[in-house]
Amino acid sequence: MRACCLILATLGLAFTLPLSAAASNAEKSAAASNAEKSAEEEPAQRAKAPDVAAAPLELPLYQPPARGKPRSRVGSAVRSAGQQWPALTALVPEHTGLTASEGPSLFWHVDEAPPSDALVVFALTDEEHLDPLVEVELTPPKAAGIQRIDLGQLGVELRSGSEYQWSVALVVDADQRARDVVAVGYVERVQMPSGLANLSNPTARELAAHGLWYDALTAAEDQIRSDPEDLEPRRARDGLLRQAGLEAAVPASGN
Repeated sequence: MRACCLILATLGLAFTLPLSAAASNAEKSAAASNAEKSAEEEPAQRAKAPDVAAAPLELPLYQPPARGKPRSRVGSAVRSAGQQWPALTALVPEHTGLTASEGPSLFWHVDEAPPSDALVVFALTDEEHLDPLVEVELTPPKAAGIQRIDLGQLGVELRSGSEYQWSVALVVDADQRARDVVAVGYVERVQMPSGLANLSNPTARELAAHGLWYDALTAAEDQIRSDPEDLEPRRARDGLLRQAGLEAAVPASGN
């Protein structure tokens, strides 16, 4: 009887071992198949997933003109009768900036709004005349930030090859104009570069790459005005300002 039981137990063990091995092999095969399937699906899933690490925006790279004359920017704040007057800054590089426009836009920055009754004067002169070609009173800015002067709207047409000095003055004392808070910049009109001649609406990046400072800044500002929700032109403008050492004029809020 014991022999019989021993035989049956041995037979049971013999049957059990192959079945367990078969089950283990089946599990391994299923795991390998699932791994293979996951490997095949992974590229497809990656393709469908949004690219959260997209390439950063290519900002304009300003290429200063080879013949650009070094020019220092003028701008400061003054105190008069206990009042702190705002600081003005011409948004220009530290050399004569170029434009291909006969009536470009010029930009300046004020760090805080001046008094509502303040006198703000814009003047434009050239190398051939002592008296200003243009001298007009501007509406005082209502808020701090970047300000714009459109020479085309003032009826100004720049001549090619001539350098112009432009200034914005905050008049502290009308009887002592030497105390004005002044921001000064320089501009020269040049021919449109051949690489841009066939483009109907060149971008800020394209204009900056050809050394057209005023036109690049104008292109960025125009885009900001046309689509205030688009962040790319704001980044382009701020990138240009930083390259010219004008970090103080970059809006903290990106406006």
